[in-house]
Amino acid sequence: MNAHRSQLRSWFKSGEPWIWMIGGALAISLIMVVGLMVLIGVRGFGHFWPSPILSTVVTSPSGETSTVL
Repeated sequence: MNAHRSQLRSWFKSGEPWIWMIGGALAISLIMVVGLMVLIGVRGFGHFWPSPILSTVVTSPSGETSTVL
């Protein structure tokens, strides 16, 4: 039991677990940033995309027709 504890302590003192933790946090952060950029792109792209133009033909009581956009 003491040998296992000693190995665990030396492993923590080596700093290797913290390197893995920082790497994991960096990976999660990058995934979140890329996800946010994609979300902004998808939501923002619709703002600049032109919507379809609707046209209607209107007939006046005198029989004259006109197109309204």
